[in-house]
Amino acid sequence: MADPELDPPVAIQALAVIREEHIQFYDDELIGAQVANGTVYIPLRPICDYLQLNWSGQRQRTLRDAALAETVQTVEITTNQGLRPMFCLPLEMLPGWLFGLNENKVRLDLQAKVKRYRRECFTVLWRAFGPQRANPPGAIIAPRTGAEMALEIAEAVAALARQQVDLEGRYTTMADYMRSHVVKTNQTLRRHEERLKGQEDRIEALELRVGDTVTITPAQAGEIAEAVKLVAEALGIRDGGNQYQAVYRELYKRFGVGSYAHLTQPQYDDARVWLHRWFQRVAPPSPPDTPDIP
Repeated sequence: MADPELDPPVAIQALAVIREEHIQFYDDELIGAQVANGTVYIPLRPICDYLQLNWSGQRQRTLRDAALAETVQTVEITTNQGLRPMFCLPLEMLPGWLFGLNENKVRLDLQAKVKRYRRECFTVLWRAFGPQRANPPGAIIAPRTGAEMALEIAEAVAALARQQVDLEGRYTTMADYMRSHVVKTNQTLRRHEERLKGQEDRIEALELRVGDTVTITPAQAGEIAEAVKLVAEALGIRDGGNQYQAVYRELYKRFGVGSYAHLTQPQYDDARVWLHRWFQRVAPPSPPDTPDIP
């Protein structure tokens, strides 16, 4: 596949997108595309067009920067003309590119807009894709369980209690003047102890129920992703086009999750069976040795 944004064009296999967001940023529309390994990519050409920057020059500037160049990727983005391979940077690398822009080198009427992009664009995109983007690219991170959140609260309360104890130690020489405050501190500590005991009881209760909410393992998530790939490729052969987004959409809708990594253990077998049956319905006839969905 030739990337029309490269000059000269370069043959490159564009990454397939499983989630695409179009985010309103003042009068412009920013685009973010998440691929199967979790990385979010941002196409640079639309930003250059909004800021009336010379695309060829900005592309060359990006490729001259060793840190940026090694993360450049071609990703299939939805446009008015359909799917189009576009020159993209990972969202995490976008600030490096934005701060390479110099508002003093653009027209006077565009300087405020360039400054606004440098200051706010990254934050708007980051928030659009949620807190999970804080994870490394490719990581499959399960959501925190109720017990983990309860433990986090308990640890925070314990830290506060330690701070109170430390304050008492540092102000022992002022006890005559601070007696009322010490009494309040002791009352606070007793409340913290009661809360800690309550948290322990909650943790114990949550542990009894957590079995049905444990998410699938990274290995199981990999099996689901491979099954989705087989179904999407079979649909692509039958109907044409890139079918990854359609398959992931149906999977998320059917099982009520926002990512295949959030499937629970009880949902795992159901998802595999459902994908297997879908594959059998759409797969073309194959030789006996052709691998099936595991």
